[in-house]
Amino acid sequence: NIPPSEKQALLIKTSDAITEARFETYLPYIQRLARLGEVVIGPDIARPGMSASATVGTSEIYFPLDEDRVRNEIGRIEKRVGKAEKALDILGAKLNNQSFTAKAPKAIVEKALQEQADLLKKKAKLSSDLQGLLNLLKNPSFPK
Repeated sequence: NIPPSEKQALLIKTSDAITEARFETYLPYIQRLARLGEVVIGPDIARPGMSASATVGTSEIYFPLDEDRVRNEIGRIEKRVGKAEKALDILGAKLNNQSFTAKAPKAIVEKALQEQADLLKKKAKLSSDLQGLLNLLKNPSFPK
């Protein structure tokens, strides 16, 4: 969670001079759109230990991360997982109640089943994100 007013650094490792020149050409637009501060472009860029990365064509883009922010994000995700689990428990109890499933209109039961499926997907995504951040803390060179 980075405040929009805070400009972040970005590192771009290029594979050749043509790609480097292309990034340099569009750098002012990239910086403005992404609200970036310093951007370093070149073939000899090493991946910082604690960073997010992406591959674009033959280039690697590294976004250095602050450990405190990563820990804060872990806390936020853990809360969201907890809320999803609580909601799943409530829905599970409702759907396991034979009185509810027998008496409720079919549309209501189907809506509850769909909500349960959506919550399971959301929880799985959050758990995956959480595991990626935990792995990043354990091993800063772990690719996210």
